[in-house]
Formats: sequence, C-alpha cells, structure tokens
Amino acid sequence: MSDQLGISLASDDVHLSVRTPSVGARVRAARTKDVRMTLNQFAAAVGVSTCSLSVLENGARPSKETVEKIAAFLGRPVHELDPEAWAFDRQAPRRVNAVPRSAQHASVGARAFDTSR
Repeated sequence: MSDQLGISLASDDVHLSVRTPSVGARVRAARTKDVRMTLNQFAAAVGVSTCSLSVLENGARPSKETVEKIAAFLGRPVHELDPEAWAFDRQAPRRVNAVPRSAQHASVGARAFDTSR
C-alpha cells in the first residue's frame, strides 16, 4: 500500500521514502508562486525559449546554463533549484554515428523523387 507521500507499508516493516521535487517542479513553483509570471513571460525574462522551459518544467534534464540563468533571474543560488546538482553532474549521452540532419533530409528527398524504382 502506498500514498503520494512516498510511504509504503510492508507486513512487518514501514518504509519511508521522501520524494524531493524535481528541478522542473522547483522552477514551476518559483515561476507561478514567487514571480507570478506566465511561461512565455518567464522564458523571455530569463532568456530561454518557451519550449525549453516547458520541457524542463515537465521533467527533462536541464542544461547547466539554463539552471544558472534561471537562478540568476530569481536571485537564488543554483543549489536551491538543483540541490542534487543534477544538471551539473550528469552528462547527456552522446549519439554515436550521428548523421547530420541536412544529410538525413537530403537522402529522404532523393529517395522520394527517385523514379527508377
């Protein structure tokens, strides 16, 4: 049996796990409760795209630069938004054998117009 607080009961043991808010949840709370700005207003004020901010608030791993910009705008230390240093410690996996987008589109376009088939 479990509830939203992270408490789970087993037959003989009680396990308590505390869920800390994500970076995105902390940013959304600051944006909506502290500075009372819309997503568009906040993104423009911070200097990030609305799409990037929305994705961050919905759970994506933010970049180090984005967290720094948001913290600076809010006048808070970075560790307050990202106490586990998630954006700083974890690197995005690198794509191996990545093909540039222009080459991908060029090959798709060429196949679409190939009349020899």
